[in-house]
This record gives sequence, structure tokens and C-alpha cells, in this order.
Amino acid sequence: MRIIIYLLFVFGFVFSCCTRSIQEQTPIPLIAVNIDRMETLELSDFFADITYVPLADSFLVSTIERAKIYEDKLFLLTNESVLVFDVNSGRCLSRVKHLGGSPDECISLYDMLYDKNENVIELLDEQKVLRYGFDGHFISEFKTSFTSFSFHKITPSTYIFYNNNMISDHTDCNLVRYDANALKITASYFPIDKHLASYFFTTNTSSFSSETNPSFHFCPSDTIYGFTDDYEPYAKYVLDFGKHHTPSRFYEEDYSDILDFSTKAVRQEYIYLFGNFYENNYMAALFIRNDKNVYWALYDKNKQTVHAIDRWRDDHHSRTFIPLTYGNGPFIMDETYLYFFLQPDQLIDLMENENRSALQENQLDTLYHSPVFSEQSNPIIVKCKFKNL
Repeated sequence: MRIIIYLLFVFGFVFSCCTRSIQEQTPIPLIAVNIDRMETLELSDFFADITYVPLADSFLVSTIERAKIYEDKLFLLTNESVLVFDVNSGRCLSRVKHLGGSPDECISLYDMLYDKNENVIELLDEQKVLRYGFDGHFISEFKTSFTSFSFHKITPSTYIFYNNNMISDHTDCNLVRYDANALKITASYFPIDKHLASYFFTTNTSSFSSETNPSFHFCPSDTIYGFTDDYEPYAKYVLDFGKHHTPSRFYEEDYSDILDFSTKAVRQEYIYLFGNFYENNYMAALFIRNDKNVYWALYDKNKQTVHAIDRWRDDHHSRTFIPLTYGNGPFIMDETYLYFFLQPDQLIDLMENENRSALQENQLDTLYHSPVFSEQSNPIIVKCKFKNL
């Protein structure tokens, strides 16, 4: 079925602009995901080369809340800290952990970014941004008048913040552009529905993808937004999960909190939350959650097809299929690679199901028999190089 559908799209929710109009674009590609027809991702279908890079055990990598790539540096928000690794060697380059009540510390750590021009790591607290040197020393901070959970930097003083249905005295919109020098909001988008604000609140989703050509998404919404050259958002993709698509009327019901909503949504087998979205010239990729199950949706731009994935196999190196788990995400993508995480227990399970003789002098075999590898090791970065290059 051809999935590029030409349409004028109208939301069940009215997400119109607060202070500026959002550019309307047609046609809008529709990414239709059928999680009832799962596929196995054979890595050789899309990737010419697979490389495994174990992350050094200098510091613990627990649940990965955010993952970003800046050239050859991997930034992880995990265990209430930011860890920076060399993506080619796995060596730990830096650690920033400043949680506390003093002026140079974070009360809560929600997001991170790296200003490579100044070699500065920036951390997003609820209502402020703190800047640290690459060695972890405090440089400066600026405060906002609203609570945010994800951010993106446009210029040295211009930011975009995602407010996650948190209405304040200063903004009632989900997305704001902010001047850090003047300490003021300069543009606002996507008014927050007051009914949603009463119960719908999630923090475990990454709203901005690529740093150089970002896309934006927020929950609940069935749209991926891009940005024009002057950073006006516009609808770039529409998502459709078929019978698992959460209808607008479901959000209009009364819920005591997000747990109550989630419990009822899971009972109906609705998809309402996804972790992250990336795209390049060849592929758009979506990380989806449905109760305890996770999926990848891979949209092949050339063939205009969508693949709903619940397991993968590195057929360059292995015969064993690996089920997708939350530990495999969030993934990251640039024009050269798709990166994701292989957990130590998954490597152990893989090796126990493999014909060992077929893996002699194989990357997986070498990792497994490394004297420093154990079930308590940090995750392994899987670097998948696109065939098109």
C-alpha cells in the first residue's frame, strides 16, 4: 500500500499558534504503522556495515533518558548525570553531575545539549538552564519563568522550550521561543488544552531530534513537526496506528492522573506515547511504546514503505534474533549511521543461542569473551552504517 497520501490535515485537537501562524504545507506524508504485522529487522537490508563499541565502565549507565550525538561524541542523560563518550572507542570523556540546592546545581535534570562552538554542556532544570565546561565546572545560568522538559538551541541566545502541558502565569503554550539575553518569550505555539493539562503529563520522551535539522513532537499528538529556516514549526508527517490509534474522544474523558489514563489506554491497546523520532535523507525512524512492548517504525523514503519492527538480527555477524526492549532505545540517527544500544544480557542470550564456531574472530565473540565484560557491564553502542553512502 502506498503510504504517501496527499491531504489537508485537520487535528482532532486544535493545535493552532498562539502568537504566530504555523506554516501550512501540503501534501503531508502519512506514516501508517501496523503493529499487528510485526517484522524482523535484518540489518543488512538497510546497513552495509555494523560496528559494536562497548561503553567504558568508568561510570554506571542505567536507564538512558536522553541520547544525543554531536560529531564523534555520545551524550547520555542517565542516573541523574550527563555522561559523554567517544562514540568510536567507547572511552568516557566527561561526566557532569550537579544535583542539589545550591545556585550552581540542578534540582531536577530533564534535558541536555552541547554547544560545540563554546565547548559547553547545558542542562535543563525545571525553570533554568545551567552551563558547564566540558570538565564539569560551572560557568553560568539563566532562569525562565516557566517549567520546561526539553529544549533546543538556535543561536547563542535563542532557545526553543517544550513545556509538556504545564500552564504557567507566563505561557499557556506547549512550545515557546525564548531570548536568554532579554529573558523573555518571543514566540509561542500550540496552546495547551486545559483538560489535558489536568492529567496528561509525561517526561520520558525526547521532543527534539537532530541538532542541525531538528524535528519536534509532543504527546499527545499524531504529528511530527519540522521547522522552517526562521524556525516556524509546520506539520511534516502524520502518524496513523490503525485500530491502535488513540481517538480524540478518548482524551476528552475524565481521568484522575496520567496513571489512570495510561491504565485505560493500555486496556484498549491504544498507542499514545513514543520515545523519539529521527530522520535523514533515506529513513524516518520512530521509537514506539505500547504498555511494556516497544517497537521501531522505519519509513523507507525511497520505497515509501513502513516496517514495524519488534526484533532485529545482525545477519552480518549472527543467526540469532534479538527482541526489542526499552533498553535498545532511545536510538539516534544522522546522515551516516543509526545508533542503538545492545544490553549486556542481550549479548549473553545471543551467544548462548549461537553456533560458537560460526562466530570465531567475530566482533560479538570478541566482546563476549573480553575479560572486562559481564552482565553488569555498560551497554554496547551498535553503529549501523547506511547502505546508501
